[in-house]
Amino acid sequence: MENSGYTLIAGLGNIGEKFHHTRHNLGFNLVDFIANQLDLLDYQHRIKETDTYWALVVPEIKIILTKPKTMMNLSGKAIRQLKSEYGIKQYRYIYCLR
Repeated sequence: MENSGYTLIAGLGNIGEKFHHTRHNLGFNLVDFIANQLDLLDYQHRIKETDTYWALVVPEIKIILTKPKTMMNLSGKAIRQLKSEYGIKQYRYIYCLR
């Protein structure tokens, strides 16, 4: 598959209220910060949700912000799924974790 040109920014974290305001969710917080800085809050209707991830896909700027819904140590499944679905090559993604 040809490279789609998308950049995937994956903020890793853990789902659940007990992790909400902890260092374990630094990646989730960073994705929220990037969305705010890029003024992407108006794109909420574009959030794609599957069993393994939430993703905000913004074709205009070729970016995908994602928060895997798996625990951090299992996040590779969601990342692989998104990379395959959007034709993202290995050098076109960024992991954000603690």
